[in-house]
Amino acid sequence: MKEKLQHLRLQDLLRHRNYLTFTCAGLLASNLLMTFALCTQSERVVLVPPHLTGPAWVDRSQVSPQYLEEMALFFGSILLNKTPQSAPYLHELLLRYADASGIGKLKHQLREEEERYQKSGLSTSFYPKKITVVEKNLKVDLSGEIVGYVSQKCIFQREETYRLTFSFAHGRLLIKSFEHLTEKEQGHA
Repeated sequence: MKEKLQHLRLQDLLRHRNYLTFTCAGLLASNLLMTFALCTQSERVVLVPPHLTGPAWVDRSQVSPQYLEEMALFFGSILLNKTPQSAPYLHELLLRYADASGIGKLKHQLREEEERYQKSGLSTSFYPKKITVVEKNLKVDLSGEIVGYVSQKCIFQREETYRLTFSFAHGRLLIKSFEHLTEKEQGHA
C-alpha cells in the first residue's frame, strides 16, 4: 500500500515538474521574443514642450509635419523679429541649431544682416499667415507680413515668403538654409 501511494505521489510530482518546466520554457521564449522586438522596433518619441501648440513626433529617420511647422515658426521668429540690439544674440542662438553643411553660408548671411541692422537702426517684426510644409524634402515656406521700423517709424510693410530648409540627423532637426523667395520662386515651390 505504501509503495502504491509512494508511486502515485512520485507520478504527481513528475507531472508538476513537467508542467512547471513547460511553463518556464514558455516564459523564457516570450522574454526572448520581447527582447528581440524591443531591439528591432523603431522608437517614436512624442514631444509636447510648452512652446509647441500640439503633439509632434520624431522617428529615427523622420519628423512629423507638425514638428517641422513649429520649428519653422521658432526659427522664423529668431530670424525675422529682431532689433539691432537683439540681432547678435539671436544669430548666435540660431547657429547652435545650424547644420554643418550650411553653417558657413548661414553665418555669412547672418553677419551681413547684423551689420545692416546695426548701420540703419532697423527693427523688424514678422506676422506669419501661412505655412507650407514639404515633409519629404524637410522644407517649410513661411508666408506672412513683415514690418520694418527705424526710430519707431514704419518704413515698410509687405507680404513676404521665406523658405527654411532643414536636415535631420541623430534625432536633431537642424537648419540648413534660410532664404527669401521671390514671387516667381514661390510658384515653383
